[in-house]
Amino acid sequence: MACMKTSYLFIAIILCNAVGLFATARFVKTLMLALSGAIALYGLIRLLG
Repeated sequence: MACMKTSYLFIAIILCNAVGLFATARFVKTLMLALSGAIALYGLIRLLG
């Protein structure tokens, strides 16, 4: 079950990056970058902790 939840985190990171890639507004790009980083940090803490 934990692997399935971790894969959801990776999917969320990819989706955030895709939205940031195709967004035209700088605010949206910055927001997606921050959200992607926060999700990645959470996933890393979950895997290592």
